[in-house]
Amino acid sequence: MLKLRLIFFSVLFFYVGLSYSQIYLDDYSQFTPERRLVLNKMGDFFDQTICKNFPAEIDTVSYINFQTCLWQTVTDGFSIVLNIDKAKLKEINQMLFKDHNYYFFYTRVIQMWPTDPIGYEYPVDSIPTSRVFGAHMGRVKNNKYRIQPYVNRNGYIAVPENDPVVQKAKEDFVLAGDFSPSTYYSYGLLHELSKPVKEYLSVLFWKYLCFLGGIDMDERKPMCETCDL
Repeated sequence: MLKLRLIFFSVLFFYVGLSYSQIYLDDYSQFTPERRLVLNKMGDFFDQTICKNFPAEIDTVSYINFQTCLWQTVTDGFSIVLNIDKAKLKEINQMLFKDHNYYFFYTRVIQMWPTDPIGYEYPVDSIPTSRVFGAHMGRVKNNKYRIQPYVNRNGYIAVPENDPVVQKAKEDFVLAGDFSPSTYYSYGLLHELSKPVKEYLSVLFWKYLCFLGGIDMDERKPMCETCDL
C-alpha cells in the first residue's frame, strides 16, 4: 500500500509539474507590445547594417550581395566582417536580453557531453531550452562561434504573420530542422523585402551580428568580460 501511494504521488507530482511548466512555456509563445517593439528595432538595425555595408541603389541588391558574400566566406571557413554599430547593438540587446523577451525569440542552450545517450529522458523545462549533444572527447564543441541561433520554435517562429512570405519562410525553417541557406532563399524572401521579411531575417542573423559585436548571445554577455567591447 505504501509503495502504491508513493507511485501515485510521484505520478501526480510529475503531471502537476508538467502542467505548470506548460503554463510557463505558454508565456513565451505570443507577441506582446514590448516584444513587437524589440522585433521592430532588430529589423531596422539589421536593415541599416546590411545597407551600409553593401551600399546599392536598392536594398534588394544590398541583401543579395550580403547573401552571396556570407555563404561564400562561410564555405571557405571564415566569416565576413561587417561594420557594426556596437552602441546601438548594445542598446537593443538590453531590451532583447530580458528573459520575457529573449525566450520568445530564442532558447536557453545547455551543452551536454558527450553524446545523446540511448533512452535519455529530457526533463520538463519551464523556459524554452535546447540541449546540445555531440561534443567529442578531447574537443570542446563551442557554439558561441556558430552563426545559427537556437530559436524558440514555439515562439516567434511559430506565431503566424500577416505577411504570407514570412509565414511560408517560417514553415520552411521548421521543416528544414535548422537554419540553412534554404531558409534564406525560400519563397522569394530577397525579392519581397517588406519590413516583416527584414524582421524575420534579423532574428535569424542576430547571433551573427552579436558575434561580430563581441557578444555571446547564448550567454547574453560579452565574449570577453574584461575587454572593452
